[in-house]
Amino acid sequence: MLACAQVVALHDVSSTDAAIIYTMEPVLGAGLAYVVLGERWGSLGWVGAALIIASSLAAQIVGTEEAVVPEPKPKQLKTGRR
Repeated sequence: MLACAQVVALHDVSSTDAAIIYTMEPVLGAGLAYVVLGERWGSLGWVGAALIIASSLAAQIVGTEEAVVPEPKPKQLKTGRR
């Protein structure tokens, strides 16, 4: 149910933001497992989380979308007929 809500909600954000949200999913899942199940991370878990967060921030800061200017549509010739 929540996965469907996530997919519907992501239609309203840019593709860069959607990719970052999906990239953060393992970190958020591990954080939820820490809170709900009491799981603990080892040193490799912390390094992995830091790499995911750093790459997400770098993509957000450096990888901004360039403005796309749509090409003008050609004008249709009016022939007088319908």
